[in-house]
Amino acid sequence: MMLSYRNLFGQVKGRGLMLIMAVYSLLMAALIWDRIILPLKVRRVWKILLALPIVAACCKNQITHLLGGPMFFAPDLPGWFLLPAAWIYASAFLLFFGLVFLEVVRLTANLICFCRDHRKPPEEYRRLFWKISLGLIPLAALLAAFGLYRGMADPAIREMTMQFENLPKTADGCRIAVLADLHADRITTAPKIRRIADLANSLNPDLTVLLGDYVDGKVPARGQELLPLKSLKAKYGVYAIPGNHEYYSGWHEWRPFLSSCGLKMLENLHVRLPNGIYLAGVSDPAARGFGEPVPDIAKALHGIPQGSFILLLAHRPGQAHAAAQKGVTMQLSGHTHGGMVYGLDWFVGRFNGGYVSGMYEVGGMKLYVSNGSSIWNGFPIRLGHESEITLITLKSK
Repeated sequence: MMLSYRNLFGQVKGRGLMLIMAVYSLLMAALIWDRIILPLKVRRVWKILLALPIVAACCKNQITHLLGGPMFFAPDLPGWFLLPAAWIYASAFLLFFGLVFLEVVRLTANLICFCRDHRKPPEEYRRLFWKISLGLIPLAALLAAFGLYRGMADPAIREMTMQFENLPKTADGCRIAVLADLHADRITTAPKIRRIADLANSLNPDLTVLLGDYVDGKVPARGQELLPLKSLKAKYGVYAIPGNHEYYSGWHEWRPFLSSCGLKMLENLHVRLPNGIYLAGVSDPAARGFGEPVPDIAKALHGIPQGSFILLLAHRPGQAHAAAQKGVTMQLSGHTHGGMVYGLDWFVGRFNGGYVSGMYEVGGMKLYVSNGSSIWNGFPIRLGHESEITLITLKSK
């Protein structure tokens, strides 16, 4: 009974998110209609006909959900459909933000004009802003196309060295390969996962960690896409934690599958590596809605001697403050995709404790947030925040 109740709770939360996204999509369509279509000097019927593709573009995620089955985050539709749909949606998305910026400029100009002359701007002034709005359409489409190209690209290698006072001498020079947010689906398939695994192996890491969100979809449909993870190799092993999308996709099925691929799952657990590092991992807060163990940092660290070097894997960076209070030395997280697009990272940060991409200091603890090693099919766009595989080398101070 409790399990079914929690599953229902998860479904309610999912529907709430879908509702929020639907409202946002309609706001996008409304602004584009008001600023571009409505000023057109054509008959009303033509304006209505022009509005239909705009609404369809802005409501792409809702349409793919209707056409692609019950999983909102993993529509079962072919890649040749999802990629053009993503480009059209991203074009509308970027156009919307361009119009918002232009609206701020327009209102500011109107205020200045009113304060100076106590009258509204002349008609030609308003027509100028409308023409600029039209010019944003091809610009948004080109930016979306480039963003899609960058989003689908293989991850870059990002190398960094971190120094710690409490690092065991036996761990000096330890090389850690960090992968996150693979999101295997109908556009991120086995060949790309294989290339990512090969890139990680080419770094010759001592330890490889994966930070969740491996897949969107069920095991029978997507399991084959993740089989290349079996090829991951590291001196001390390959360790992983679940992300929120694993719970959406059926964690009770993915847990044994990923374990069979050689990933050692750390759900509120820790291990002591041969070099003296304590490696811990926690589950994701999404577990609460699916009858699975919720994140428990205290449980994950139980039994670790005080003052030890503790490396924590946590899918979401927002858990950093709690980890720092528990004496964690360094936390590795993903989830944010680095913000994906310049400007959008500010909004992403608001939902993740202000942590979006790169290195942070949190109460004496180091936090590294990965940009992710791939992209989600719902918004496969990257402008300024590239996919990455991170190689972290630990050094003693």
